Amino acid sequence: MVCGCASAAATKPQRIAVERQTVQRLIGPERTSFLKFELERGDAQRQKVALQDLSWRYRHGEVLSSESRNSIEFIVCGIVLQPQQDPKVARWCLNAIAQMGRREYSNSYVEQALKKYEERPEIVAAGVAAICQLNAG
Repeated sequence: MVCGCASAAATKPQRIAVERQTVQRLIGPERTSFLKFELERGDAQRQKVALQDLSWRYRHGEVLSSESRNSIEFIVCGIVLQPQQDPKVARWCLNAIAQMGRREYSNSYVEQALKKYEERPEIVAAGVAAICQLNAG
């Protein structure tokens, strides 16, 4: 190896993977406002779509500003425990929490959701993934 730098020795796919992990873009204020609106006032279908969009954006390197993250995390944690919640919305809430949640805030909500939905394996799986992700960092 000519230079002592590990990144110089890395293959091109490895370098690209590392670059993708480090580049984060803020989700714009218009999109953030739209997501909040849909989560707070939308019906179950619109909430689910907003949660899917939020999860997709996080998986692709976009993040919320810290202020927006606080409010959206608060909203999502509230939605997951609402009485008579659509199971698909509850599952996507847990998926979103796995992507953007913080242990100190979301962990207790996820644990309560696991108890509430213990008979729904697809929701339990999303909850377990959320707990693992929250406790990984």
